[in-house]
Amino acid sequence: MKKGSNKVASIVLGSALLMSLGGPAFAETPNNSTISQEVNYSKEERDKAIVDQLKKEMQAAQSNFPAQNQRLQSLHQPKVEPLIAINSSGEVDLLRATWGDAAITLRIAGLPMTCDFLIFSLDDHPVDLSYPANSNYSNKVHAAPAMNTFITDFKKRLPSTGSFYSESTSLALNSPTDIYLSLHNVQVLTAAEKVNGVWTIYTRVYDLYNFEYWNYDAAHSVPAKFVTLVNNSAVRSQEIGAIVPYNVTFFMQDTK
Repeated sequence: MKKGSNKVASIVLGSALLMSLGGPAFAETPNNSTISQEVNYSKEERDKAIVDQLKKEMQAAQSNFPAQNQRLQSLHQPKVEPLIAINSSGEVDLLRATWGDAAITLRIAGLPMTCDFLIFSLDDHPVDLSYPANSNYSNKVHAAPAMNTFITDFKKRLPSTGSFYSESTSLALNSPTDIYLSLHNVQVLTAAEKVNGVWTIYTRVYDLYNFEYWNYDAAHSVPAKFVTLVNNSAVRSQEIGAIVPYNVTFFMQDTK
């Protein structure tokens, strides 16, 4: 399981107001099960099936991206009505208002991805986010040192024979700060096909945005006890429904 400190550390750095609160993780990569169940596939057939699947998912992400962007932009608009309701949902509204204020501070601090992902969780039913190849956030993830190294090494492992190849792994994205704080540990599925001597590489990076209880020994120069307090505050917010988990997926495309 991915520890929640990295998402929360951004909030710690962004806003001291979270001290008043009473205080994301790792899941199976979606859509792999249908492929893994085809036990009679040869390696080449299985790799081709993964390539075909990733192509379809990338096309869907591209088609759905404009509507997703509109929804995200609407969440950044000022609220006309007060967030705090005098009813049974008042605690949820209060917590969401507080986390929302912290998220705005994060954007001002130059952490837009961390801001967006936190804001998107402050909803009763957040839909999964999916970023197509060459979108801003996919490019940021692609440029992260750990991801860049993985893609470079993947190219070196492409076989000299055959037309399809795939790998799956997990990565810790420790930099840059915005990616470390909003994602950190992710699952990666990469597949490639060779046409006319040129490999095209398709990559899917997946994360489940949520929080879990943890007791931290260290937190990148931020006092560990403080990070633990804020992280566990986020878990409690999640338990009562103020923060709602959802999936985040990024797609990338390379050639060799």
